[in-house]
This record gives sequence, C-alpha cells and structure tokens, in this order.
Amino acid sequence: MALADYLEALGVKHVAMESTGVLWKPVWKVLDGWFKLMLVNPRHVKQVPGRKSGVSDAEWIAQLLQCGLLQGSLVPRRELRELRDLTRFRAHSWHLSRRAWPIASTKSWKMRISSWGQ
Repeated sequence: MALADYLEALGVKHVAMESTGVLWKPVWKVLDGWFKLMLVNPRHVKQVPGRKSGVSDAEWIAQLLQCGLLQGSLVPRRELRELRDLTRFRAHSWHLSRRAWPIASTKSWKMRISSWGQ
C-alpha cells in the first residue's frame, strides 16, 4: 500500500500502465480501488506519433494519458479476475498431477490381468 499512499500524496488521480506479460497484475491489485486505472497495449503506445527519443516510457505514457491519447484495454472486474486465476491454478495443478501419475497403456493392463489368472 506504500505505492498507493505515495501516489495519493502526490495528488495522482489516474494511472496508466503497459500490459507487458503478467508484470502489471500485482501493481493493478495494489492500486485497484484507489485510482482510475488504465491498462494499455504497448503496441498502441509505440504507434502514437511524436515521441521524443530521450523520453522514458513512463513519461511518454503519462503525457499520452494527460492528452487523452491512450485507449484502455478491457480488464475484467476483480471477482472475474480472481476466478480466472483460480481456474488457471487448478488446471495447472491438474496437469502437474497427471505428469506425476502416468496412466499405463491398455496393453500393459491387459498383460497384468491375463497374468493374474495363471
């Protein structure tokens, strides 16, 4: 929460960030509910003309946000994001458990069953 407190002390009302992989998710979770958040596609940010070569990405995104030139991506509400994370975790855990307990082929099971009767 220190980040949110710091930004609030500076008078920040809007926050924009690039959606690079999953790196934006923890920051979004911390700032959600404190500020008006906008997640932007890095490709869209790069396509806006007029970028100066010496400007950092953060400064450029801030300038574009102030000018209203950013288009936000859809970020589902918190409940749906949490449900998706849980579903992904469950699927990943299931796949890991399947690798740990391989199922024997039908042929090997038939061989075992036929040997029991002898």
